[in-house]
Amino acid sequence: MRHPWARFLFLSVLCFLTGGIAFTTCVADVAAQTTKPTAPPAALPATELPAGWDEVDQRLVFLTVELSGVETSLNAIDKAIHVSGYQQSVKKKEAENYRKGNELMDRNGGGPVPWNQFYGRTAESFFYHPTRKSVYINPSPKPQRPPQLDYIYRANADNQQRAEAEAAAIGNHADQLLARKRQLEREQSALWCKIAVRALASRELIHKPLYVFEPQTPMHADEAQRQRTEFARAAFDFMRTIERAAEDTSEAVDGDQASAFKRLKETCTSARDRLAGALVHQPLLLKESQDNESNLAQFSKAAGQIQDCAQNVSDAARLANQSDADGDEIRKQQLRGQLQLNLIKFSEMALKADQEMSSLAKQWDIVPDTSKVVAPLEKSAAGPKPRAAAENSSIAPNSPGVKSADLIVQNKAHAPEAEQIVAEIKSKYPEAIGNAKEVTLVQYHDATEMKRHAGAPQAMSGSFSSQAVAGNGHGIMLYGISDNLPAGRYLVVYRVQDLTMPASQSDRQICFLDVCIRGKTAASAHPTGREFQAKQWTDVPVVANLRQSRILEYRLWPNDSDIALDRIYVLRLGASR
Repeated sequence: MRHPWARFLFLSVLCFLTGGIAFTTCVADVAAQTTKPTAPPAALPATELPAGWDEVDQRLVFLTVELSGVETSLNAIDKAIHVSGYQQSVKKKEAENYRKGNELMDRNGGGPVPWNQFYGRTAESFFYHPTRKSVYINPSPKPQRPPQLDYIYRANADNQQRAEAEAAAIGNHADQLLARKRQLEREQSALWCKIAVRALASRELIHKPLYVFEPQTPMHADEAQRQRTEFARAAFDFMRTIERAAEDTSEAVDGDQASAFKRLKETCTSARDRLAGALVHQPLLLKESQDNESNLAQFSKAAGQIQDCAQNVSDAARLANQSDADGDEIRKQQLRGQLQLNLIKFSEMALKADQEMSSLAKQWDIVPDTSKVVAPLEKSAAGPKPRAAAENSSIAPNSPGVKSADLIVQNKAHAPEAEQIVAEIKSKYPEAIGNAKEVTLVQYHDATEMKRHAGAPQAMSGSFSSQAVAGNGHGIMLYGISDNLPAGRYLVVYRVQDLTMPASQSDRQICFLDVCIRGKTAASAHPTGREFQAKQWTDVPVVANLRQSRILEYRLWPNDSDIALDRIYVLRLGASR
C-alpha cells in the first residue's frame, strides 16, 4: 500500500509556513575561517579515508565546489542588498519580509541549508558504509567530517573577495542586485539537483545486470515463481525509468527548472502507477506485500516516496517562483528549503528501492537472462535494429547516401590516423559516408579510458593507442565514455579486432557496438564474422543523426566472442552535395 506520510508532511509545511522543516545533517558545524585562506589545491588530495568511508565521487566534489562559490556570491549580494537602501525603495511589508527571510536563512529555520551541510548529508548517505552491509543511510548517524570537506573549503578560499568585488561593481542599484540574486538562486537550485543526481549515478545502478538484462524465468516454474518474475520485470523497468528521469532532469535544470521538475513528477507518477498495476495483477504476492517488514513492502514504500519527492520538488519549485513574484521572501526560502530537501531525498529513496529490490531478487531467486539485453530493439532476420532511432525525437532514422568522389577531412581532434580511418570507412562502408563532402574528426577515445566489466589492457600490433583492451564475455565489456554533441550527422567508429583464430568468416554477429542516450540504445552496429580478417583491425561505423544536442555514451558487448577495441572515433559529416 502507499505510504502518504511524506507527501502529507510536505503539504502540511505549505499550510503552516511559519513552522518549516529544518534539514537534518550528521556533519559537525564548521566555524568560519578567521585566518587568511590558503590557495586551493590543483587536484583532490590523496589522503587515507576514515573508517567506513568509500572514496567520494570526484564529480560530486567538483559540483559542491561550484555550489560553495555560488553561495558565497549569494551572501555578498544579500549583504549589498541590505546596505543599498532597498528598504526605502519598496513597500514596508515587502522589506520586512525580506529581512525576516534573511534571518530565516541565518538560523536554517526551514530554508535551504548551506553547502557544507548539504554535502555532508549527501556524502554520508551514499559513501559511508560502516557495516558494509548496506548502501543506504546509516541507522545511527554521528557528527563527523566527510572526506574532501576541507578541500572544498580551500577551493572556495578566493571566492569571498571575488564575490564582494562583484557586488560592489553593481553598486546600490537594488533592481540589479535583486536580479543577480535570482540568477544565483537558479544556479544554486540547479546544483542541488545535479549533486543529488550525481550521488545516485555514482552507484552505477543502470549497469547492474538486474537492470541490463531481462529476468530469467526458470523452466517448470510454478505459478508463484511466475508471478514473482513478472513483478520483478516491472520493478526493474521502474528502476530504469527513475534513473533515466533523474539524469534527464539534471541535464535540463540549467534551463526552465519548473518545466524540468514537472516532467520529473509526471514521469515518476506514471512509472509508479505502472508498478502498482503490476503488483495488483500478481495476487499470490498480496500477503507478502502487506507485511511491512518484507523487502517487497519496503520496495513499494520506497517507490511511493520517490513519487512523493518528485511531486514535492515540482510543487516547491513552482510555488517558490510564485512567492518570489509576490515579494514573500520568507515563504520563498521555506519552499526552496523543501526543494533542496526533496531532491536529495529522491536520490536516497531511489537507492533504498534498489537495495530492497536487490535483496528481493536474491530472496526470490530472480537472475538475469544474459542472452536477453533490455534495449529498445526489434528483432529481424538481419539482426536487431535500433527502434529508438526511428522513435526518439532526438535521433533521425539512418538513411543511405551515395558514394562521394572526393572528401575533405578536418582533423580537429589531432589524431594522426584520421585520414586513414576515413579512407577505410569510405572504402568498406560507403553508405555510412553517404553524399557528405566533408568529414570532421571531433573526438577520439582510447579503449583504456573506458570502464570495464571484462577484458584487460594489452599491447597489440597495428593499434594506434599504446594499449588496446581485449576480452570476452556475454554481457557488457566496455562502457562509460561519453561526449556532449550538438545537432548534426555523426559516425561513431569503433576500431575493433576479432581475436578468433582464424577469424570466423560467417554471418554470426561478432559483437554489439552500442551508442546510448541516458543508458538507452539510440544507434548500434552488429558486425558479422565476414567483416573481419585475422589479426587485422576493422573500423566499424555507427550512424547517429542528432536532431538536437545530446550526450552520447559508447559501449561494447562481445557476444561471447574474443574481441579487442583500440579506439573510438567521433566523426561529424559536413554539408552534402
